Order: sequence, then structure tokens, then C-alpha cells
Amino acid sequence: MVPEAVHARHLAEFGFLKRDLEQAGYPATIVEKSEEIPLNVLLAAIEKDHKNRDRFINFSFVPLDEDDLSYIQLLQIYTTIPCDIRPELADDVGKLLLAINCRLAIGHFSVKEDGEMYYRYVHSASYAEKLRRDEIMEILALFLFMLNTFAKRIDEVASGDVSLSDALAELG
Repeated sequence: MVPEAVHARHLAEFGFLKRDLEQAGYPATIVEKSEEIPLNVLLAAIEKDHKNRDRFINFSFVPLDEDDLSYIQLLQIYTTIPCDIRPELADDVGKLLLAINCRLAIGHFSVKEDGEMYYRYVHSASYAEKLRRDEIMEILALFLFMLNTFAKRIDEVASGDVSLSDALAELG
């Protein structure tokens, strides 16, 4: 169980990060911990995808017991990739994700059991300091670059618009 003082600290961190995101042009909202949501979450709107669909990034601290880690905190950066995987192409999508994940600088793409596709990165930050603005914004820029580099091609393979072999050939 995460102590309330830790939740309060995370909420304060998100207040600073929200300000930084908004200054960088990303509208953001903090969703506070409640009975329905077990931890504080920061949502930031990012540019629409290639099909003009809304996209958001979800920031959350990985919940850990006090005794689990003493010197670091884990900040998860997460986004869903809006696409529908045709059932007969699920294996092809899995193979493409494996090939892409081998090329990523940070994070990984995956698919949940319910079919939701996502891109996720967990950043390790010092517990003794507040999150560093420049560091987080640089990580966000890299996260968005990786997302924007591969999300369209993943969607195209998932829908059958592009074959796995063509997508893999393009990766090199």
C-alpha cells in the first residue's frame, strides 16, 4: 500500500509537470486518486494521429510500497495507439512489434489481452529530488519521436493496408 504522503508528493510533482507540459503546448489535466482510480494521473493531449484521431499521454508513478525502493521513483509514460487489429493479422502485428521494439531508444510497444495497443516507457528518477523539467521534457520529445515514427506503420499492418513483409523491409 502506498502511503498518503507519497500520493501527495506525486500530486505535487504532477502540478509542476502539468505547468511544464502546458508551457510546451500540451494541454494537461490532473486526475486525482479516488475510489475508482487508485493513483494520481496526469493526462496530456498530444497532436492527433495520421487519421486525425485524438491522442493522449498518461503519466503515473508506478505504485510501490515504502519498503520496495528507497532511492528511486518510477514514472510511467503511457499512450494507447488507436487502431483495430484484424484478428487474422494479430500474429503479423506481434512480429512487427518485436522488430520495432528492437529498434527503440526507449520504451516498448505491445498489445493488451483486450486488444488495446499501447506504447509505454518507465523512467527511473531520484526519489531525493523533484522531477527535472529539462530531463522529463527531453524524454517526452524522444517518446513522441518513437511514437510518431512507428504508430502509423503499426496501424497500417493491423488494418491490412500494408503487409508485414513490406513493413519489415522498410525497417531495414
